[in-house]
Amino acid sequence: MIITLLTDFGTRDTFVSEMKGVMLSINPFVTIIDITHEIEPFNIIEAAIKLSHAVRYFPSPAIHVAIVDPGVGSPRRPIIIKTEKAIFVGPDNGILSLAVKEHPLKEIYEITAQVRSSTFHGRDIFAPAAARLSRGESPESMGKRIEEFHELVLPEPAMEKDRIRGEVIIIDRFGNAITNINDRILGNRPFRVRIKNKDIPFFKFYREAGKRPGVLINSSGYLEIFKYQASASKALSIKLHDKVEVLFEDI
Repeated sequence: MIITLLTDFGTRDTFVSEMKGVMLSINPFVTIIDITHEIEPFNIIEAAIKLSHAVRYFPSPAIHVAIVDPGVGSPRRPIIIKTEKAIFVGPDNGILSLAVKEHPLKEIYEITAQVRSSTFHGRDIFAPAAARLSRGESPESMGKRIEEFHELVLPEPAMEKDRIRGEVIIIDRFGNAITNINDRILGNRPFRVRIKNKDIPFFKFYREAGKRPGVLINSSGYLEIFKYQASASKALSIKLHDKVEVLFEDI
């Protein structure tokens, strides 16, 4: 059985290794795969998007643990979500909701285990639950059935006749600015992109832009502003939630 981990814990501290130690103590035969631990601290939207992108490439069945949890220690629920192809474990703050949409939903459980820490539920709640699930234990043995979970509401791009208005939702480690505008809504119409009153040309791949900033459709299907072998976010002073316009040129 595979367990994946996605967190904002980083790798400098021992948080991730403590979680892995707990899981291997419960099931020494489990395979643990790191999706990433470099989510921007407390950025639930980034975590939810990256989880949804990554899990589609894992075989079924698998258990996916995602923890970006600014509400740790608060009344927010720790949950298990079973779908037809995977099981998801994490806080009920929306982090699981985009990935869950990839598969038909089966059951939802609130984990009711007693814990010894109010600040590290990753180690004391989520890691043990995932390991026990990987050993074949049922969610019923760890909690109670519930009917709903918190669904994350992403900012939706605004569609107009001659343009799409969106925003930057992720800045990755290379300084690429990823928007909430995807290839499905762009269609095949010719367009240019404007951000901070600058028009940015479209390219098919990174190197094609040379030293200029450019935009392309990235591997996940989203419009991305980049600078080849440099940081677009630094070059253009782009920040999260900056507004982006796609201007159609066939009007």
